Amino acid sequence: MASTREPVDFGQHYAVLNLDWVGLLIKAIEHTPEGGSMISSCSKWNDAVHSKSNRPLTVFTTLTFNRGQPELEANKPFARLISSSCSFENGTPGVDIDPRFTVDEKDVVLWKTRWSATTGNSLEQILKA
Repeated sequence: MASTREPVDFGQHYAVLNLDWVGLLIKAIEHTPEGGSMISSCSKWNDAVHSKSNRPLTVFTTLTFNRGQPELEANKPFARLISSSCSFENGTPGVDIDPRFTVDEKDVVLWKTRWSATTGNSLEQILKA
């Protein structure tokens, strides 16, 4: 059976959500064949989305905290888990979107305080708006 390649149509209301394409995580996988392939695929996808004339809302997420991490409860599992990586404070190297991915003034960079993209942030409010 031959496949037909018809354009993907999401309708009028959709957004593109790019989860945690941050330097810290991308650098951790960049030297593996699978990681290099994923980075290349995500970069091509991102470029294709940005090249659309009627471009969808594009949201990039990053795990980040205010100075001193007031969003974290000390000595809880999540706080212990992230403390082994870096501080994840705003402006800390590694928490920004990796420079291999285009982020421009039309994009939204959503700061989140949990690994989840659906809790601890304003994603639902952004999508409803």
